[in-house]
Amino acid sequence: MNSHIHDLEIIKNNHVFSNPCQVLDDKFVKMAQIHKSLDAEITKTLDSNENKLRILEEKLKILNPDELLEKGYVVKDPDEIRKSKAKNVIIVLFLAIVIVLLILLSLK
Repeated sequence: MNSHIHDLEIIKNNHVFSNPCQVLDDKFVKMAQIHKSLDAEITKTLDSNENKLRILEEKLKILNPDELLEKGYVVKDPDEIRKSKAKNVIIVLFLAIVIVLLILLSLK
């Protein structure tokens, strides 16, 4: 019987049993603080990652081969340059022949 009385005294003096609402309130306050801290950390991480993404997008845009060609920072393949020049020569010759033919037809 004495051991049971001793156990009951321990339970009676335990703050959880004497004021459970206060214990729960303390836990809710602690949970709110943790939640706020986690939200702040998540926001910080997201902002950091968005900034890194923006920087990488800018680098990608700068290094885009089409952009580099338009700005003239890259020299095309020599074969491509020759093909382009050959096409231009053919077009000029064709136009010259057409002009000559038109002149000859107008003289008749």
